[in-house]
Amino acid sequence: MIKNKLSTAIKDNMSTTSPPKQPFIKKCVKDLFPTFLRQLIQPKRLNVLCVGTPKSGTTSIANLFSKGYRYEHEGERYEHVKCIFSHFSGDISDDKYQQHLEQRAKRLWLDIESNCFLGYRIDLVYKAAPDAKYILTIREPYSWLKSIFDNNINFPINKGFTEKWWHNFFFKPDQYTYSGKESVLKEFKLYPIDAYLNYWVDANKSVIDTIPDSQLLILYTDQISDDLNKISSFLQIKENSINKKRTRMNVTDKKHHVMKKLDQQYVRERIDAICNKFITSYSLDHLSNEKAGTAIEKPRARLSLKH
Repeated sequence: MIKNKLSTAIKDNMSTTSPPKQPFIKKCVKDLFPTFLRQLIQPKRLNVLCVGTPKSGTTSIANLFSKGYRYEHEGERYEHVKCIFSHFSGDISDDKYQQHLEQRAKRLWLDIESNCFLGYRIDLVYKAAPDAKYILTIREPYSWLKSIFDNNINFPINKGFTEKWWHNFFFKPDQYTYSGKESVLKEFKLYPIDAYLNYWVDANKSVIDTIPDSQLLILYTDQISDDLNKISSFLQIKENSINKKRTRMNVTDKKHHVMKKLDQQYVRERIDAICNKFITSYSLDHLSNEKAGTAIEKPRARLSLKH
């Protein structure tokens, strides 16, 4: 019922939107060379999907492979997100969505794609790509909240239909209400903390539950630059084929310091209540409050809510 109300408000405008234009050279290559011919001429060197949440290091992972590999971060973003929303809204079946994933992979024909949106229905993604190797980037929840707050303010839901679609199928905001301690989130047009944290748990947990251990590498966001050997060993490639200069990409420049304006004890309580069982039961000790090294934010005096 909630999903139907949510999708109806957005679907009315879906048919009137159009995808952004592709870069000219890329479009020419796709138009001139049929998919089967590109696959014949350019066999894959790797078959890797990075499926971390937004703001967990997916851009960095993609750019690690900028030396001689075919890579993309969120390839065909508009078309893919639109298709996900259609599936989320119940307009297309699981089979149709899986078919979209398979056809899309053939069109892109990448060695590695790093894409938070591939985390949506990872079970269908795995059915579409059962032989791929998967990388899951996980960011400690307190640090992730700070970053996703800034992201959602800088790229708000009213910025465009892509934002409207992915905010809704990831965070499901209509399912949550603000607590009395979350007025600052409402002021910034952010969602309740529980909406973000439940997504964080569900997204990471579903990947670990779905992908076999032999095909999955889990990387902590703050350790990507230290784990290049682990990445190369997992993918069976030489470490010097990884671009070490691109381990920290897409860092948010415009920060709004929302976390400093929230009750810190309340934030920690919500993280403990929603995330800690997952962190503990899956032995993700680096993500615990004590080991993540995330200091409690101290509120600034007389901070304005203007943004």
